[in-house]
Amino acid sequence: MNAAIRTVVVDDMDLARKRLRRQLGRHPDIEVIAECANGDEAISSIRSLKPDLVFLDVQMPEFDGFEVVSRLGEQTPEIIFVTAFDQFALKAFEVHAVDYLLKPFSPERLDNALSHVRRKLSHKTGYIDPNLSQLLRSLKGQADRTRPIMLKVDGNALLIRQADIDWVESAGNYVKVHAGRDGYMVRETMVDFELRLDQETFVRVHRSAIVNIGRIREIRPAVNGNHALILRDGQCLVMSRTHRQKLSEMLGEI
Repeated sequence: MNAAIRTVVVDDMDLARKRLRRQLGRHPDIEVIAECANGDEAISSIRSLKPDLVFLDVQMPEFDGFEVVSRLGEQTPEIIFVTAFDQFALKAFEVHAVDYLLKPFSPERLDNALSHVRRKLSHKTGYIDPNLSQLLRSLKGQADRTRPIMLKVDGNALLIRQADIDWVESAGNYVKVHAGRDGYMVRETMVDFELRLDQETFVRVHRSAIVNIGRIREIRPAVNGNHALILRDGQCLVMSRTHRQKLSEMLGEI
């Protein structure tokens, strides 16, 4: 007889935990050793009990299922995420081949997920699944791009989402942050401000300009090996040939 798969169920809703536990009762090799109602309980139980499998609700108060996994580090059990995300958001799971159950899920869908876990456990290395690691890096990147940064403008602290910034230009001892129709003068060097931006979204295209690559509409050859960047709002920026390589690495050869 195969060893039992020691399992922890994590969900902030009591009814959801009971429903899942009832469905797992159809699988004799699944042994539920703990139930947790939040991220803190989950981390404590997983670290102390060292389960083989965790059913992990994504959306929980205080910190979510992704944060639970990131805090666990390398020694991570098999994870099946349980989520009410829409189909668009689920693409992240599918791209990285990470197991998930979309609420409400059928017994057949649960059976398929458990079959996948059984196969993976038979080849378990003891370290975090590289697919899961890639998913967490991808989600962290998405979070970084929407994470606000603080601009000190006229003595006030203004919070602005990085995703809302179009481009940044050098202006003497200041930088000017362009966001839609708004422009903010911030007393900071280009070097220091660039370090605060998400490196997967923003690129230096000139010694005096940083651009959000999602705002670029067109790239045109110009004189002396330079290029003209046409942004979606019609703004034209010069990309010097010395800064061309980084943008080529991000978008493809220019």
